Amino acid sequence: MRPNGTGLTRLTTTSRVDEFDPRYFAGGIVFSRGNQSEGAAGYADIYTMKANGAKVKPLVQGVGSAYVEDVSPQGHTLIFRRDRGLWVKKIGPGKAKKVVELADGSQTNSVFSSDGTSVATLIETRGVDQLMAINLANGRKTEVADSFQEEGTFGSVIDWQPVR
Repeated sequence: MRPNGTGLTRLTTTSRVDEFDPRYFAGGIVFSRGNQSEGAAGYADIYTMKANGAKVKPLVQGVGSAYVEDVSPQGHTLIFRRDRGLWVKKIGPGKAKKVVELADGSQTNSVFSSDGTSVATLIETRGVDQLMAINLANGRKTEVADSFQEEGTFGSVIDWQPVR
């Protein structure tokens, strides 16, 4: 796409579902596809495709909606929200691993550290935010901040780096 908005290329041709939360990874693009409606009508699965839109394939499907959160800087690992939890999965064949249990109705916003070994997650539950760091190698969770409230929109965790 050019700065003036021209030159945009459509990569998918679905019409009855939404496609959202795209992220580049080492082999192309990972994204959520489903219905973003509130309540029981909402659902989503996670798909991958080549950067040119070819070879759309399911990555995470089944019971419980799955929403892309972030892709590791190396482009091989995905963190996603599903079924009251945060999960990590290598992009490609294999199983996902649940790293955090979430309260019902929680909203999350997660980002990998620059080395891809940890994740910072902002969890909002019933109007209260909690910032947590998760070591993916050992599963250790460190609460960085909690019980803070801010006016405005639930936002990104930006420029987070693990403290050594």
